[in-house]
Amino acid sequence: MTSPGFGKNMATTCMVTPGKNKDIRVTESRKLLWELGKVIDIKSISPKVKLFTIETKKPHRIEPGQHFDIKLTSDSGYVAQRSYSVISDSNYTNQFQFGISKITDGEVSKYLHEKLSISQNLLIRGPIGKYFNLNKTTESVILIAGGIGITPFIFYLRQKNYKNKISLIYSAKNQEEFLFKKELENKNKLYENFSLIVTLTKENKQTWKGLDSRINSKILKKTIKNHLGIKTTYFVCGGSNFVENISSKLIKIGIEYQDIKIERFGP
Repeated sequence: MTSPGFGKNMATTCMVTPGKNKDIRVTESRKLLWELGKVIDIKSISPKVKLFTIETKKPHRIEPGQHFDIKLTSDSGYVAQRSYSVISDSNYTNQFQFGISKITDGEVSKYLHEKLSISQNLLIRGPIGKYFNLNKTTESVILIAGGIGITPFIFYLRQKNYKNKISLIYSAKNQEEFLFKKELENKNKLYENFSLIVTLTKENKQTWKGLDSRINSKILKKTIKNHLGIKTTYFVCGGSNFVENISSKLIKIGIEYQDIKIERFGP
């Protein structure tokens, strides 16, 4: 590759601190080794997002909410790496999917979108992340995603038996950017304990009759009302501004900070 740089899909896992809303970073104590991963499939799932499937020689045990690092090295020795949330149908596998959004000035994501091809090898390491573990939750969960922030929740929703109450609030620009639309709508029809709330902020109002505002306190309160009397954990994932905005709204509504877990995608 030539002149790799830094995309903006890097995942940072944090917890919300009351008042100042600062982040407490969670670090890994174990040393992870880089290994070769072979690209076995590339699929466009929106104009800006591709789903990459990468296969490693040995399987890994993974949990929803974890991520892998991908490292690129140029001919000149310049190195860039970014972290991407993992998607899978299994908790123990050697095949991993990554939904990656192409960022205009993000050289890693740009390279992956424009240069990467099937059968090519990449250096990856993981799985990484313990704090944003979606399987270690309470009786019910409310998932709140913005754009590409839906990816860790897709893995989680594929693993569930839906005995407990799950609500997903998802904000996207338009129907083209409504990622995993068919899969999510099917789950919404199939499972009584799953509620899907979608708002499309830039969709044509003649073709979209649903919610069209940014996720606001009214939407949050209405969803929370359906979880009253049940111990609930809140997971928020998306860009830095999105995560900051939603977590602040939840705290103002009265949600305890220890019940809010966030993962932000940013530089």
